[in-house]
Amino acid sequence: MGLALADLYAKRIAETLATVIASEGEQVAKAAAMVRERRAQDGIVHVFGSGHSQSVAIDATYRAASPAWVNGVLDPSLSVVRGAQSASAAEDIAENARPIFLQERPTAADVTVVVCNSGTTPVSVAWAKACADRGIPVISIVSKLSLSYFSRLERPSLDSISDVLIDNHCPVGDGIIQEERDSAPRNINIGPSSTIVNVFILHWVLVKALEGMIERGEEVQTFRSGHLEGASAQNAALMEAYRGRIRVY
Repeated sequence: MGLALADLYAKRIAETLATVIASEGEQVAKAAAMVRERRAQDGIVHVFGSGHSQSVAIDATYRAASPAWVNGVLDPSLSVVRGAQSASAAEDIAENARPIFLQERPTAADVTVVVCNSGTTPVSVAWAKACADRGIPVISIVSKLSLSYFSRLERPSLDSISDVLIDNHCPVGDGIIQEERDSAPRNINIGPSSTIVNVFILHWVLVKALEGMIERGEEVQTFRSGHLEGASAQNAALMEAYRGRIRVY
């Protein structure tokens, strides 16, 4: 008898993270070097994602232990908070990236991280292209399995735009348990994988960038938990330093 589904889910998530760590270190190091280079120019990191990929951008924005110079591009039109069907429709319209880009105003000193499991979501590809056209480096986190699968749609994809492409090694369809079971009326597809893995990859890149900055004696500028004594004043000072550049501040 196989593992219980919950145990199998935990096992496969752990295996996927182990695969990412073993396989993507070189790409993560390249991405981190790009972040450090842009920080040397006082640039910031714009994290873009639509639908559930937007939650990855949220996790790195105004986050305890995360850098203050990370700007999650949190346009409500691409969020399921606005409505699931509305967000799904909005992310399929490439032109929706233009007003978001104009609102965020990234500069040539900045860098963007695009989180897009399929690698082909039109609004994410359009955001990446708008950045690339203005000399802003593009780091993308995708599932190469999904990227290959959806290539049959013959639409623009992130692999031709990205300066660094990091593979999250997640399956097509996101469910990490996809199999037949006698007790199930049909094939099962359960256990989302990409958000957990993508959040890890993004923070791995940021920590790797901070590692190099610390080695050079540079200021880290990370937020502290608001529950800690003195954190509120420190966090407020960090937000003030980037007010006007990071929208939620």
